[in-house]
Amino acid sequence: MATMTTLEMRRAAAREYYATCTAYADGLEHKSDTNYSYAVAFVSRYVAAPMALLEIGCGTGRLAEIIATTMGCSITATDLSPHFLEVAGRNRTTNRVVYEEADVTQLPYADGSFDVVYTYQAVEHFPDPMGGLREMARVTRPGGMILIITPNLLSPVAPLRLLALCLLRRRGFSLSSRDGGKNVAWTCVTEVGLRAIFLLRHTLSRGVLFFPRLEPDYTRSGHGDTDATWRCNTLDMRRFLSSLGCIFVEARGARTRWLGPLAGSIHLAMRRTPTPAPPTGIP
Repeated sequence: MATMTTLEMRRAAAREYYATCTAYADGLEHKSDTNYSYAVAFVSRYVAAPMALLEIGCGTGRLAEIIATTMGCSITATDLSPHFLEVAGRNRTTNRVVYEEADVTQLPYADGSFDVVYTYQAVEHFPDPMGGLREMARVTRPGGMILIITPNLLSPVAPLRLLALCLLRRRGFSLSSRDGGKNVAWTCVTEVGLRAIFLLRHTLSRGVLFFPRLEPDYTRSGHGDTDATWRCNTLDMRRFLSSLGCIFVEARGARTRWLGPLAGSIHLAMRRTPTPAPPTGIP
């Protein structure tokens, strides 16, 4: 019997988690439309009817429904989870969206099939980020756009915010400040230090690093990116997509554009060139 590789095990674990975690789907289903306002505003900068769009990791489909309705585009919305897609189909509000189950590393579409390929808070969950980004570029037409909206898991903003919240509530570093057996405040301090180290390494390096999370947490039913598989950041994605012949257009935070690579969120836009760039040595 063949032994599964680490990557294959990660893919299998992710598939099982998102296919069976109904509480995760419930959380997505009950998010307010205002939660998607920044994503809608960013995507609308590059989209107009009658473009064909592909969404990767559509979850329960609300963002695709909003974009298709407000911009008059046709959207193929994909996800790894059959349960998420079932919920999306049940809540359908427009016939402009088609839901399909697909693995981002093996997209069942021809080269250059879509004008815009976008993903919202999903790329950080890719077990194989390079494979996923490569496929996103492949199915984007020459001159088309790749749009990525995701948390910046090298930014210290989120753990510092949580640390401040702990201290303001006088939970501080006490033993009563626990989550799953871990001291919340100390965990935040550790995470800030790790992110600072990783960010410095990325800044000094010219290559693509794609730091993996050693143990994505597939035991919880909530959010908070504990299930993220790698430390998602602008530098890795921009450098890797550039190696595939894509041109950088812009990168911004949702609210804090001036923070640059320290911003807590990433809005990255890359344009696929008509002809591939020469190989740069990045796999």
